[in-house]
Amino acid sequence: MRTPEPTSKRIRVSPKALDNDEAAPVQDLTGRSCFGLKREDDEDSNTSIATATQCIAPKLDKIPHLFIVDLQKGSTDDVVAALKQISHLVNAKDSDNPSDPAVKNWKEMQQLGPMTLVVLCMQKWPKAQSIQVWSCIALANMLDVSYSCGGGRAAMANSGGVEAVLSALKTFLDSAQLQSEALRALQNFFTCKQSDGESKVVLANFAGRFIELEGISLVVQTTKRFHDNVDLLFASCGLLYNLSLLEKHHDELVKHGAVEAVASIQKRHFGNEELKKEAEEFLAKMFTKKT
Repeated sequence: MRTPEPTSKRIRVSPKALDNDEAAPVQDLTGRSCFGLKREDDEDSNTSIATATQCIAPKLDKIPHLFIVDLQKGSTDDVVAALKQISHLVNAKDSDNPSDPAVKNWKEMQQLGPMTLVVLCMQKWPKAQSIQVWSCIALANMLDVSYSCGGGRAAMANSGGVEAVLSALKTFLDSAQLQSEALRALQNFFTCKQSDGESKVVLANFAGRFIELEGISLVVQTTKRFHDNVDLLFASCGLLYNLSLLEKHHDELVKHGAVEAVASIQKRHFGNEELKKEAEEFLAKMFTKKT
């Protein structure tokens, strides 16, 4: 059985200026924003919630500062800038090399709960497309860099990361860039070493949840919608292949049109040998019975 390897280790295209960047953060039931800023019409003049001018930023090293201070700011531009830096810090050239700077950065980040903080950011800014794009890039790179040293898949599952990425897929159906980066994050989530027993258990248990959340249907829909976007199709084929390694879910893949969608990719892009190979590997796995 072939063990899938991460196929997307670098950010392909830097997101351009996107619409809806000024979307406000989600507010809690008290009417105050999730960033703790006092509303002008707050009747409780004695509230202990600090205004932005009263907050004193702690003195922190670069990586903790990015997560604890910069990622919590109230401007989409500031949050995107923080996510870009985080993404580049874990953009590994060789995630199997323990001396790769990205691997070292990931190990330093782990004590902060980086995936949870990125997912919380996605939940605070559900309509800010640029934040959702760069959050998906950050998660994809974290999952890639943690391929060898571990810690990524369980953190992604436990923090609600898969649900957050699927929500972004549903919200920004017409953004090829968002769809591509979201699929890349999901592909890397469902990739693990054969020897990584803990991650294999996490993924085996979570695949059913992914199907319940209509994950396969979403992947198939975006594959059909952006049938000429090669980067997106690579991520789509890789994700579906990884899911096909769990043979008990083959019926669900067939039911939701995954085989038909990938066969269409194979025919439409017959001149692209690399993409055709990705499609063929998925189809071969689906039609090869275990002996």
